[in-house]
Amino acid sequence: MQTDYVLDGIPRATSISLLMDWSGAKVYMTRPALRELAEKFLQISEADPAECNEVHLGSFFSHWDGDESLIRPRTRFANGLAPHFDRAQGEFWSEEVASGELNFGGPPGFDVTIMHVSSEAILEESHRPDE
Repeated sequence: MQTDYVLDGIPRATSISLLMDWSGAKVYMTRPALRELAEKFLQISEADPAECNEVHLGSFFSHWDGDESLIRPRTRFANGLAPHFDRAQGEFWSEEVASGELNFGGPPGFDVTIMHVSSEAILEESHRPDE
């Protein structure tokens, strides 16, 4: 997570927005956010793929406000997807919430992770069965 609250004059979390629907994910970003992400991608791309460096878009553009509350980018769900996602996410994070491991307001919001890996890792991942 970045420590800078503002990115080119606007709060970090409002420089990106995610929209999920049954066709996939759409990521809307401002020019400064795109440029900062491009710099991060360049940094990741220069590392050894075996290190599996990654960026989590939601975390990368989140910040803590003056009240020490975590401010995440907005994620919106369309076409009736929200209740399905809420149920699945609640089941996925139930142990962490029950144990108190997640103590910052419940389960994290939806996130997109982009990872630098080798061609072999992509081939291996693409052949795994659906769960």
